[in-house]
Amino acid sequence: VLGKRGPDAVSYAQLGQGIDNVCARLLRLNVQPGGLYGVIHADTLVHVTLMLALERLGAATATLKNLGQAASLNLAGIFSDIALPQTEYPAYRADKSWLQDSGGAPMPTSYPPLSPHGLCRIVFTSGSTGRPKAVAVTPHNVALGIANQRYTLGEEFVALNRRLCCPGIDVTYGYRMLMRTLAEGGLYCFVDQNLARNVR
Repeated sequence: VLGKRGPDAVSYAQLGQGIDNVCARLLRLNVQPGGLYGVIHADTLVHVTLMLALERLGAATATLKNLGQAASLNLAGIFSDIALPQTEYPAYRADKSWLQDSGGAPMPTSYPPLSPHGLCRIVFTSGSTGRPKAVAVTPHNVALGIANQRYTLGEEFVALNRRLCCPGIDVTYGYRMLMRTLAEGGLYCFVDQNLARNVR
């Protein structure tokens, strides 16, 4: 659930088809396994689908709030919903049409194997000691964090798979909770700024 007015629930079938279509477009753009790609996108569904598609292709991702955060990262490219100024890395405009079809690109027939200790995500600290710092995340880190939730959050929480997560996916907790909920086939809810809609 994307946290906005109107019908905003996305099925797993819709999400899976969107990921396949985006993967096809990314391969045509020569996205490379092991590369780090930034994502700046106001549309939650496009943002999440881009992130999942890039990681499925073996690339790492970073959710960026602004281009300033990209300065400390060795990006192979950046995907955005707006035109970006000239940068030292390729910048691509992505929109909802990417989710609907592959844009004529052939659908992938296989995907690279996942490396447990390879980089999959860059998250940023809260910045409580100064400027936010970039932190590397691996699938192994994510798995350990998920396993530890049984102790930190309790058995009852772990058993429930309908989750409203207030931290964004740009921080470790929000990203981990998104990946956990999707892996379990649960319902992940992004925050709606309207409290009454959140409760419903």
